[in-house]
Amino acid sequence: MPASAKLSPEDAAAVQFISTLVRERYGKQLLAADAWDVDPTMLSRIVGGKRSPRAWVPRIAEIEGIPPERFYEASGSTPAARQPGFAFVPDDPARMATQLDEWFSELPTEGATTERVVRAVMRTIRDEHYRTTPPPEAWRFVMVRLEGLRPSEHRAAG
Repeated sequence: MPASAKLSPEDAAAVQFISTLVRERYGKQLLAADAWDVDPTMLSRIVGGKRSPRAWVPRIAEIEGIPPERFYEASGSTPAARQPGFAFVPDDPARMATQLDEWFSELPTEGATTERVVRAVMRTIRDEHYRTTPPPEAWRFVMVRLEGLRPSEHRAAG
């Protein structure tokens, strides 16, 4: 595809999706390129909109465990459409809680449904990930906030 060619709306959506994956899951294009086994200069061209991502979407989708059709969906209508997937970052529980809160923000608000779902998911992640070791202090702070505990109850939350 020549550098002067315009991307189709579907390809533009895929470029945006891939850019978000790079930013949210890897932070740097070089790390994403390594994870996806894509030449870094090719990934730079794709993210820059100079190359069509179509040849690379199946590989990236398989590695990331995301259905390829999600790459071509228009972005922006719902939190799920804006996020390429859940970024599991155990060292940053606040980020994970924020992602979950955004994802579940469209649940009915009666009875604080969103808060209960986020709290339950975060408890499960913490309990499953830290079966044999205690969670880091960052987890305690996040769980205290989610549980709505007073500071004196902080130590029991972790």
